[in-house]
Amino acid sequence: MIKKLLCAAVLAVFTVLASPVLAKDVFVVGIPVEGPWNFFQDDGEQLTGIDIDVVRTLGRESGFKFEFKPMPASRALVDLKNENIDAVAGMSTHMADTNGFPRLKNPYLAGIRQYVYQKSDAARPVQKYSHLYSHVVGIIRTFSYFDELDDDPLIVKDYSDDPEIQFGKLLSGELDVVVASEWEAAYYMATHKLERHTFVPAAVNLENHRCDADRVMAFGPSFDRGIIRKLQRTLDVLVSDGLVESIADSYRTRFLETGAAAGEAGQDSGSAAGKK
Repeated sequence: MIKKLLCAAVLAVFTVLASPVLAKDVFVVGIPVEGPWNFFQDDGEQLTGIDIDVVRTLGRESGFKFEFKPMPASRALVDLKNENIDAVAGMSTHMADTNGFPRLKNPYLAGIRQYVYQKSDAARPVQKYSHLYSHVVGIIRTFSYFDELDDDPLIVKDYSDDPEIQFGKLLSGELDVVVASEWEAAYYMATHKLERHTFVPAAVNLENHRCDADRVMAFGPSFDRGIIRKLQRTLDVLVSDGLVESIADSYRTRFLETGAAAGEAGQDSGSAAGKK
């Protein structure tokens, strides 16, 4: 009898040690702070945002608890590799796959609209594609962009990974137009306290191109695959029910229609999080 009890105790200890993720009560999720839609902090110090609301709903519906930790995206990537955190919400599928992280397969935010922006008082408004030949076009590499622009040898292009740089050049007149997502344009106008229509989509954007900006939840290398499968099944239901899309739309509306307040909140919270 004693031997059986000892064997059972040893087996239980081994099971816990072999599956450390299952033994946790709360999973720590990194939230990249760079994007204006990632998170906001209300007066009650409650963190909200697309990533946080989706993952919080995902946890509630699947029976898991998540604790959110805002941080710069570069730090989130390192912490996830070193398993200092359990997951990162808001990571692109490309970044997750490139770094070999297991991830949810169904993006909870995809296809952000992308436009060719110019100043509303531009002296030479762009009306069609061929007009771009006489302009210097700024392209932001944080999202995909019009392939025809990238491949066209007749268009003078200026590349950068930083929306701040490109929109600054557009404002000063160094660039004539900038290819960017609606989020990037709204964020720049909000944080720089510009009028909402300082930058407007050019008429060349009649097809409403969308950039490949899908966002998923990625997990640490040894995160339990059974939990990931359960979260995936739950996310599939939330997506099919339209709940995830409604969360994303609520923040898109909040940011684009009340950009100044949202932009300042995101900037302030991001600065504070980056110092922690």
